[in-house]
Amino acid sequence: MELQDILLADDEHLIRMLVEEALTEAGYAVCAASGGSEALEMLAAPDQRFVGLVTDIRMPGSVNGWDLAHRARELRGDMTIVYISADSQADWCMACRKASSYKSHLPPAR
Repeated sequence: MELQDILLADDEHLIRMLVEEALTEAGYAVCAASGGSEALEMLAAPDQRFVGLVTDIRMPGSVNGWDLAHRARELRGDMTIVYISADSQADWCMACRKASSYKSHLPPAR
């Protein structure tokens, strides 16, 4: 049975390791990126098979999690996107709520 690929983007090493471990234990194949630009390169690869994106909202650099998610929607409209953040500022929380018309869970692991 083939594993479903998840792209994980978080600039915090410890968070990235913990989320990657949890997703792997849940039965997903995880490709981890340390920032938005790196994740965008992985996402745009012609052979990408990602069914989901787990992204930190606030990441340094030119591509934050919100930008990454927007690009993921352009490339693959059916991709499940999960936002994570240690930041509880209301503006980011409200932006995620407005995007809640998208699926809010990952497809079941096989």
